[in-house]
Amino acid sequence: MHRIVFLVLIVVLGGCTTAPTGDAQKNQPAAKQEAQPESQVVDLKDLDVPPEVVYQVVPTYPEELKSKQIRGEVLVAFIVERDGKVGEAYVIQASHPGLGEAALQAVRQWRFAPPLYHGQPVRIRLQVPIRFGV
Repeated sequence: MHRIVFLVLIVVLGGCTTAPTGDAQKNQPAAKQEAQPESQVVDLKDLDVPPEVVYQVVPTYPEELKSKQIRGEVLVAFIVERDGKVGEAYVIQASHPGLGEAALQAVRQWRFAPPLYHGQPVRIRLQVPIRFGV
């Protein structure tokens, strides 16, 4: 039986830009918070509400690789945009290029309930491992 093991574990990429996190700023009412620049990415640990998957396409196992019983894993990184769509998706690592492309095609279709920082939707950088197995 052919299968794709699909992990919903989402891990933040190291080294991403974070929003200001000083204690004094966190204690201010949300209305007094600085607006987040459109391009700024907030760190997962700073969110009030993390992103939640609302639509998730399972990657299609490439037929050629499935017939050869090629297994593998792909690590995909992407941005969850303010509207919950996936942006800037790319493969960090793939055991086979065909698996990487299949994973990207699926991830680009995912949708999330937007993450919130001080009650406002923000962008966040995530990465997800996707396993393909036979």
